[in-house]
Amino acid sequence: MKRSGMTLLAFLLAASLLFDGCSGLRSIREDSVQENLPQIDPEAGTARDFTATMYYWLANEPYLVPIRHSITVGSNESAEDAIVRTLLSGVPPLAENVKNAFPEGTEALDITRDGSILYITLSEEYLDDSGLRDETENAEQLLSKNEITQEVYDARIANATEALYIQRRAGLYAIVNSITAYDPSVRVMLSVNRKGVGAERLRYDEIGIVNTGEAASSLLEPMEFQDGVIATPDHIVECIFRRMQRGEFEMIYELFAETENGGMQKPLYADFEEQLSSLGRLASYTVHSPASQNAESAFVAVDLELVDATGAVQRITGAQLELKSEGNIYRVSFHAFLAALSETKVQAEDSEPQNGGAA
Repeated sequence: MKRSGMTLLAFLLAASLLFDGCSGLRSIREDSVQENLPQIDPEAGTARDFTATMYYWLANEPYLVPIRHSITVGSNESAEDAIVRTLLSGVPPLAENVKNAFPEGTEALDITRDGSILYITLSEEYLDDSGLRDETENAEQLLSKNEITQEVYDARIANATEALYIQRRAGLYAIVNSITAYDPSVRVMLSVNRKGVGAERLRYDEIGIVNTGEAASSLLEPMEFQDGVIATPDHIVECIFRRMQRGEFEMIYELFAETENGGMQKPLYADFEEQLSSLGRLASYTVHSPASQNAESAFVAVDLELVDATGAVQRITGAQLELKSEGNIYRVSFHAFLAALSETKVQAEDSEPQNGGAA
């Protein structure tokens, strides 16, 4: 019995030491967990897809077209990185009426977020002006040979400069709107890596914006979502009349719908230009906000002054233009466009004697 009691005591002592040892190991493990280790992103190292609204340049116009687009985020980039990379790579497959706003070779050299501001640095190709320089050189040669007048020369340079600024603003606003549509809490600050200088903030004059004194400096400030640059129905109509006033019919052919109610087709370009030209010279126009708009169609009211071949002025007030949703944008129904202007013109002419004659 005595020996048995000693054995039991030894067993209890060993067990106590063993449990103390386990307790000590558990304490060390718990202390290691409490160290300030970095948080691990569960998606780090894996690619993933998401759908975002991206903004692309309405070809040659100062507006953007929103397009829902599936984007793949690489294992080594953020969603913002992927959005900018996707924009710089060009337009999505099958997208209509839009083009790449960035000169070939433009890259995003750095994308960094600091608080609520996303800093983006583009490569120097963003400021490429080779198109303007080529147009200037060609126009100078023609002017020196007296093949064009000084007035024509000035107009060509002005148009080429405007086209350059429109493209640069389209690229800027495409990045700003695509990023802030994805994350409304951020503002975007754009810089350009200038050759021999390094990253510098973009200046307002480099995108054709005149500082009216409202901006604190000549440098671009962080930007939020820009509502005014989206291609709404009234903006589409404004583009059409602005180009018509300049006689640039080829620039607006794609802004008219291919088909319209009743199955009527848009005419071939030669007939298209002839019929628009027959309306007369567009002296002035006013475009009003859409009177109605849904996912399929919209109606926009316009006031016009047309001058015919004899110099007579026809005033058109409140003509309702029909647009239909087609190819990512609202496009004007061509035959309904002609009918609306003709019908409104006849009504105006019939009512003139009752109002004491033409103004």
